[in-house]
Amino acid sequence: MSLFSDNYQKFFELWYYCFALLNMNTYQRNGEKPFLGSPDNPKTAAIVCYITFIGWLIAYFLIYRANKDEFSGFHLRQTLLLHIISFIVNFLAVLYVWGRFPYVLLVVLSGLLLVCWLIGVWGAINGKKKAAPFIGSFSQKLFSGI
Repeated sequence: MSLFSDNYQKFFELWYYCFALLNMNTYQRNGEKPFLGSPDNPKTAAIVCYITFIGWLIAYFLIYRANKDEFSGFHLRQTLLLHIISFIVNFLAVLYVWGRFPYVLLVVLSGLLLVCWLIGVWGAINGKKKAAPFIGSFSQKLFSGI
């Protein structure tokens, strides 16, 4: 019985700390900058949106909408187009398996996508609005409502 109650208590302590992180004013005392990982830090949403499409959804709905920032918005717009392109490349990979798409073109597209992703995530980590080649300016125009 003790084992269950200890795990139960640890579970709720973990959730308590997760919800405390979502409190926007908890970690900004005495004019300090918010730490990386805090929802108040614009780099948090910018980095999380590069992880996967689920990371993009978390960054947009849980972090960005509560604390809109131009830096986060820049990376969210860019990453949304990267995720859309990655879905298309994955579909082309299925076509390759069926013998309907050339392998060399799939490798080139995947390589370009990886380079764009690396440039974008490196800019987000360093706190810079670095547009990814080929898609950076287009994504800013296409998703200007974000």
